[in-house]
Amino acid sequence: MLKHAADLRRRDPLLQSEILDELVAAVGRPGQIYLTNGKPRHDWPLPPLPEGAQVLVLTGPEAVHALRAYDAHACRGSPDVSAGPEAGVVRGWAAPQQHLALEGTPIGSRKVCNAVVLVRISGEPAGVLSMHLDPAHARSCVVQAIHVMLSWRGPFELSRHLWQQARTWVTETARAKGCSFVRFSLETSCGQSQQACHFWIGRMGWDGTEDAKRAARGYSSGVVQKVQVGVYECFFDLRI
Repeated sequence: MLKHAADLRRRDPLLQSEILDELVAAVGRPGQIYLTNGKPRHDWPLPPLPEGAQVLVLTGPEAVHALRAYDAHACRGSPDVSAGPEAGVVRGWAAPQQHLALEGTPIGSRKVCNAVVLVRISGEPAGVLSMHLDPAHARSCVVQAIHVMLSWRGPFELSRHLWQQARTWVTETARAKGCSFVRFSLETSCGQSQQACHFWIGRMGWDGTEDAKRAARGYSSGVVQKVQVGVYECFFDLRI
């Protein structure tokens, strides 16, 4: 835990102590091994969920309600005042995610969130994945947001648990509709492209456009590169 905290301080000397405490909270919990230089791979076995964890898939109006509740939690219970959204941004729950939670649709899209994978630990939201699955044929699924609370990031790999549960649910839904193929996709802005593409391509095993692959490689190198205009689309083909 101390080594990981020192690594975080070295990367960002201005890191607030409150945020640092949240980032190292999951390190050193019983049964968890944290490798500071390890690179998680999408094909490694998933670690067990922490004690008291519950993974839920919610659809329709329940999905939208769960997303709004997650937004309120990420914004420290104050999404309607400036301090709340600012608290969310610091924890990686940025303006696009806040807009999605409040409106039910991403910025510039009409595709309403109709499915949410939610991880609760001891009754509190710990991570969420929001998507829009084609309601007619289930042949396409747009991932709208994925987020894990800072205090649960690290060795539990909740993001991989969310993605695995999303695939399982989509597989079952598509099979029931007689569909044998589903394309997952997402498009990220130029400003968020490096981290987002690194996450989905490097950590989750997705594919992407040439611009997306370049952004992922740049982030993996540890060097923040100048943002370039491009098409930053990631996708994953699920065979059923």
